[in-house]
Amino acid sequence: MGRHCGWLALMAAISVGADWVFLPERPPPLDAVKYGSNWEDEMCERLAQNRKLGSRITLVIICEGAIDQNLNPIKPEYIKSVLETRLQFDTRVTTLGHVQRGGAPCAYDRYLATVQGVEAVEAVLRSTPDTPSPMIGMSQHRITAVPLMDAVKLTHEVAESISQKNFKKAMDLRDPDFTRAYDAYIESHLLGDKHLPAERQLRIGIIHTGAPAGGMNAATRIAARLCLNRGHTPLAIMNGFSGLCRGEVSVLSWQQVINWQSMGGSELGTNRDHPLPVAGTYAAKLDISDAYATSFIDCGKIAYFMQKFNIEALMLVGGFEAYTALLTLDAARPIFPAFCIPMINLPATVSNNVPGTDFSLGSDTALNIIVEATDTIKQSATSSQKRVFVVEVQGGNCGYLAVLGGLASGATTVYIPEEGISLDMLQRDVKHMNARYEKEQADELSGRVQIKRSEGRVILRAEAASSTYTTQVVSNILRHEGCGLFDSRTAVLGHLQQGGVPSPLDRVRATRLAVDCVDWIEKAFVQASTGAVDDLGVFSVMRGYTKKPEHAVVIGIRGAEITCTPVQSLLTETDINKRRGTKSWWMGLLKLIKVLSKYYYTEPRLNAFPKVEKNIQQTSVLGGVLTVLVAVLLFFLTIAEFIQYASITQKYEFLVDRTPNSMGAHININADITVAMACENLRIDVLDVSGQSIHAKADDFTKTPVCLCEVFPWRSFELTTFRDVRHRFRKSKSKLDVHKIVAEAQNRQRDRMIRTGGELVLNLNACRIKGHISVNRVAGMFHITALGHGYMDLKHVPHEAMNFTHRVDKLSFGIDYPGLVNPLDSSLEIADGYFEMFQYFVSIVPTIYVDKRRTFGSVILANQYAVTDHKKIVGHETREAGIPGIFLKYDIEPISVRVTESRASFMHFLTRLCGITGGIYVTVGLMNNLIRFVGKVTGLGS
Repeated sequence: MGRHCGWLALMAAISVGADWVFLPERPPPLDAVKYGSNWEDEMCERLAQNRKLGSRITLVIICEGAIDQNLNPIKPEYIKSVLETRLQFDTRVTTLGHVQRGGAPCAYDRYLATVQGVEAVEAVLRSTPDTPSPMIGMSQHRITAVPLMDAVKLTHEVAESISQKNFKKAMDLRDPDFTRAYDAYIESHLLGDKHLPAERQLRIGIIHTGAPAGGMNAATRIAARLCLNRGHTPLAIMNGFSGLCRGEVSVLSWQQVINWQSMGGSELGTNRDHPLPVAGTYAAKLDISDAYATSFIDCGKIAYFMQKFNIEALMLVGGFEAYTALLTLDAARPIFPAFCIPMINLPATVSNNVPGTDFSLGSDTALNIIVEATDTIKQSATSSQKRVFVVEVQGGNCGYLAVLGGLASGATTVYIPEEGISLDMLQRDVKHMNARYEKEQADELSGRVQIKRSEGRVILRAEAASSTYTTQVVSNILRHEGCGLFDSRTAVLGHLQQGGVPSPLDRVRATRLAVDCVDWIEKAFVQASTGAVDDLGVFSVMRGYTKKPEHAVVIGIRGAEITCTPVQSLLTETDINKRRGTKSWWMGLLKLIKVLSKYYYTEPRLNAFPKVEKNIQQTSVLGGVLTVLVAVLLFFLTIAEFIQYASITQKYEFLVDRTPNSMGAHININADITVAMACENLRIDVLDVSGQSIHAKADDFTKTPVCLCEVFPWRSFELTTFRDVRHRFRKSKSKLDVHKIVAEAQNRQRDRMIRTGGELVLNLNACRIKGHISVNRVAGMFHITALGHGYMDLKHVPHEAMNFTHRVDKLSFGIDYPGLVNPLDSSLEIADGYFEMFQYFVSIVPTIYVDKRRTFGSVILANQYAVTDHKKIVGHETREAGIPGIFLKYDIEPISVRVTESRASFMHFLTRLCGITGGIYVTVGLMNNLIRFVGKVTGLGS
């Protein structure tokens, strides 16, 4: 479509890589000097040329209002006849027609509709009777409001310019992006011979790094073809920086990138391999940790291969990894001359977290996937009735996808890393959800709605919004606090957002930005070649030698402009630790999401009970004072009564255990202990005062080999002996927290790997002992020792292999009950020598737990214990007697404790509350009558 406007045809031609396009604003031929008015010869020559280069199909797009320079209409049937007669192409004609008006709106269309709708409301609110009618539009990526008549006039001027054959003016009347997009299409899609002089022809390396994103291949295709058209040599660096260091570099040809415009992922191959910051440079001071990369590559090795392949300019296509890689290479310029070339980063990441640009390639594709998935999920939620879905989206520490996805999909609210998640936020959202569903339920019951249909709702949560309130936790809270008004489910979109066919918008952006990248490289090369001098004052032998900060840039879309910002200057607006920029233009849309979800809207309420009309009411100062007094008293007394009702009463009784074996003849010892020794070197035994000795079997306790990092947060291959353990522990200045230690150890899976024979294997140098054993209910000792030490064994553990450093995750006796605290849980002990003896003296108190809050009550026979500990080094050196190991000596106290928990009944609470309310009203009424009576008797009035 497009009778007098070729925008749809042009953007479609760019998106699909069409071989030819006909627009009303720019009629053929392109080269009027060579072909005159015979545009058919020009078209056939270019299409035949593309076939010779390897194209298997030919695609021609014709705008509805396409004309030639004599204003004669160009029809598809005529084009078909030309192609069949002159080129013998088997040609088909497809007229899209009104198919273009249908379908589900894409994410960007929904965003436009929303923000333009808001601007339309704002325009109405600020208008006066003298304000001309506005037209809300989008010009150069900015929302505009212009007088409607001016917009109509401009539209007519385009048609008039075309009718007057003033095609240049018709192009100028369009958005400036239209002309630039057309020029980019002509230069990158049609093979030309406009080669630059030999001294300005470059070898331009193109590399992909970071996670894949839609538009990477499209940008590479455009850059490669533009290089070929201008005489440059496009070098494809396969598989990132690691591929470069393996010599995986080849020249891209025209036919090699024919179909890349519509391909997702990365045809060159991409990964998170990252240049290692050089010590002493500004990049080394940044926190470019292992969170940025799978591995680090020495800059010297990268420089060697760049010199080997004579790379004279570098184009990095990628996300935050490409940005930090460019920072690293730029910082290493004083050391490695190979990096003293023009370098540019084209941001391509679904997270849209690269500083220096408002939009990254791939972000629109990811948004379309989120919107499509959310629409389907929302349909399921609505069909199920009264269901809320918490949908987790990607984006790292940047909330762009969550905010724009939430706005486009009609989410109720979004959770993003920039704000985090707190209990207050969850309480607010739960109250809002309950209010909305209560309103819908009330409408259904009152008959104000004819069809019972509760709306399904969606909440978007960014993956890094909170480490505590995960997607499942948020969903569980909503389900529980919904009190039956609604249900809650979760959906994690995951890596779906990185795949798929790139959206048309990403392809158009890739085309524009890739063309500007090549233009910038040529300009920077000319600037660098003019009087380029090295540090010794001698003209450099390198072509285009430059160390200027402005020759290492990030290209981006900022507002209405495409900018190239030096990477060093972007450090001031970069949060390296959070991997995102500090300027987020989309943060202002958060409030709009809540406004559209009725967060700031109050429904009018119906008064069920009629009140006395104000015109027949008599007010007085006394009545007002008494009313306020009653309200305050009722408020405070109600709060106090509720606190008393909600509190749990605990009653403790001490009893003498007079009945033999009243708590049972046996007791279970439950243990979960991790010891910093190999499992095959440990044995577990129990010896009680009755003389019975029990050796723990595999059915009692399981011994699981684990990495030493399960005990400590440091890398296991650095902790081979107890001396390294003690050294690392004392060197660490951070506060020791068992939960943090375990969490960090679980997250650093790769730190558990050591290299053995060229393969990665687990360094299982610790043992986790977990299980329970039944022992006699008498005093005894539970101990963990090394084989050959304390007991006769066939094996004798060497002294240097003994390390009784241990962590106790769980140690209890018998059954647990609610609120039971075991003193040894989550404790950690560090051994100072080979022959360390750890002793725990435990006093077990039998406990009877009674919970009367339940309907029929609940009784649990459990055990509490108190503990003191002692450790010492035994052996010849200290002359201390003993056996190295972990010894837990336990004794049963002759008394027991009964813990009874109860709470007042709800009817008791209501009775007391009614009594308080009635008493206050009666008392205040008597006070009111007494005051009025005194006033009448004394003549002081009422």
